Amino acid sequence: MTGRPSLPLWAERVSEGVMRAQRVATRGAVLVAHSFGCLATLRQASLDPAGIAGAMLVAPADPDKFAVASLLPTYRLPFPTILVASRNDPWMPQRTAFSWGTLWGSELVDAGNLGHINADSDLGDWAEGLELVGTLVQRIANARDAGATEVMSAAWEAGLEVAPGAPYI
Repeated sequence: MTGRPSLPLWAERVSEGVMRAQRVATRGAVLVAHSFGCLATLRQASLDPAGIAGAMLVAPADPDKFAVASLLPTYRLPFPTILVASRNDPWMPQRTAFSWGTLWGSELVDAGNLGHINADSDLGDWAEGLELVGTLVQRIANARDAGATEVMSAAWEAGLEVAPGAPYI
């Protein structure tokens, strides 16, 4: 067994999480992914975007380092995304992250010099990240309001449910 994560296995876990979320969140799942979890989220989105309302991609891992670039979408995703990348992330240069994010139609957020944006970044509860999740949820609500009769609450916290037992990826 190698120390490399399996993109198909991780994407399958994302799919399972989306299906669980759909049981309680009929509008779809809002995914927040980090590092290799971003790649798994994107792979699942390329296989079946149904049930994904939006995604926040934080410090994505470089797909070339894992030889999985060909398995990722190279087109605008059918749901809103925000990609957050640091200027000094050792796992993927910001320029590369932003190039991928542009392909996906992501809003690109420069996180400054935070390294890989994880516990080592000493961010605590990361208020800026929580604010970005709120922005993403509002964008989803606005998109739905513009194209559907369903109206979502402006207070996104009221409709947010965190799925227990979700693995840290």
